[in-house]
Amino acid sequence: MDLNQFYFKHQISLMQAAGATSELARMKHLDAAEVVGGQIFDFLTSRGAAASASWTACPEGAVSA
Repeated sequence: MDLNQFYFKHQISLMQAAGATSELARMKHLDAAEVVGGQIFDFLTSRGAAASASWTACPEGAVSA
C-alpha cells in the first residue's frame, strides 16, 4: 500500500466517525483510524522520514465529532 492509500483510509475512518449515529460506531471508526495512523507512522519511520521522529500519539479524547 502506498502512503496516499493510508491517508485515504485514515480520512475515511475519521469522516465515518464524525457521521456515526452511535457512540459504539464512532469508537469503531476512531479505532480504525488509530490503527491506520500507526501504519502511516510505521511506513514513514521505516523509510527514515525525519519529521515523523517528533510525532506523538493523539491525547485521549482529542478527536471529537
